[in-house]
Amino acid sequence: MLFKATVISPFLAVIVSAGPTSLALEERSTSDDNLVTFCFSEDSCFQASSIPDGCSDLPLFGDDFQTASLSASGIQCSLFVDRECLGASGIISQDGATVQLGTLGLSTVASFVCYGPEDDLITFCPSEGICGLASAIPNGCVDLDLPVLNGQPVANVTLSAPGFECNLFQDLACSGKTVVVSQSASSGVELSTLGLSNTLSMSCISNTNLLSLCFADANTECFYTSSSVNTNECENLPNFIDAVETASLTTQFEIRCRLFEDSNCSGASGLIDEPGVISLDTLGLTTVASINCNEPGDDDIVTFCSADGVCFDSETNIDGCTGFPEFSFSFATATLGEFVDSGTNCTLFQDPNCQGSSGVVDVPGVTVNLDVFGMTTVTSLSCVKK
Repeated sequence: MLFKATVISPFLAVIVSAGPTSLALEERSTSDDNLVTFCFSEDSCFQASSIPDGCSDLPLFGDDFQTASLSASGIQCSLFVDRECLGASGIISQDGATVQLGTLGLSTVASFVCYGPEDDLITFCPSEGICGLASAIPNGCVDLDLPVLNGQPVANVTLSAPGFECNLFQDLACSGKTVVVSQSASSGVELSTLGLSNTLSMSCISNTNLLSLCFADANTECFYTSSSVNTNECENLPNFIDAVETASLTTQFEIRCRLFEDSNCSGASGLIDEPGVISLDTLGLTTVASINCNEPGDDDIVTFCSADGVCFDSETNIDGCTGFPEFSFSFATATLGEFVDSGTNCTLFQDPNCQGSSGVVDVPGVTVNLDVFGMTTVTSLSCVKK
């Protein structure tokens, strides 16, 4: 049922519940500074709590709101002409001014959502019209849903999320041409200057631990991924149009990453374990399709397995010959750990004291059948780090 509001006391405010909902009234003190105020006229207003708690529908009124203002420090709100935070929208923040809704392209407000200072946001704006917001909190690949742009391409992007980098993609599912925006884009950046005509998806990460993969233009055409996420797990990268040419590691911790030419951490690979830009040519790679990052000390091993899948791990950071315990079975395969230092090779011996038939493993992550060396098992080994 519609009802007409003539004058609404400024002592009345709205408590917002999570999700789209009708709002209940509660008495509040005028000293409460967490309010968003919607006014029909100068002396006829309605106040709602701006404490971030999801999208909220306003009660139905017979008149349209004309102005909006916000008295909450560090908070900004998106206002929508339709319920459930749909339709045309505009953004207000605490700047001490009352905003005429018409200047935002809005005829009234039917719902709103506010974002607190703890919300790390990225703002997408068309060349003309209303801007849309999305969270920059890392959550993998995100397809952008920005109905407020009314189908217009994104022209300008602002990142208000300290400590984050966002990869913007021209196509859905984090595919197609990509560029990166960082805190340097806190005052806004034109996508056209980065070579993008629009962005339909994004992937954001914390920039305290970064693996940077750059294409021909290392100034703008880079892909960033967090080297501390999914530690010691394979991460498949998006299907890049251009080949990756350089890689660099920025980290506060001892992190190292193995780069693979093929997906699922397979094919030719190279290891980067220190800061600085490295050309993929020096790693013997033509591009990067997947990565695996971890801390030093993990997987510095050779793994020996029997035909039945019973395995034994031996350290590679050894000096001289090392013998194995006595086993009641024979080993059939040997695998040099993915993160063994570059240049390490291990000579495997069939007999104790590093005697008898032998074979060398020197390619990290590759499993070798011992019969290619004419061996039936391994009982000792000797590793050398060049």
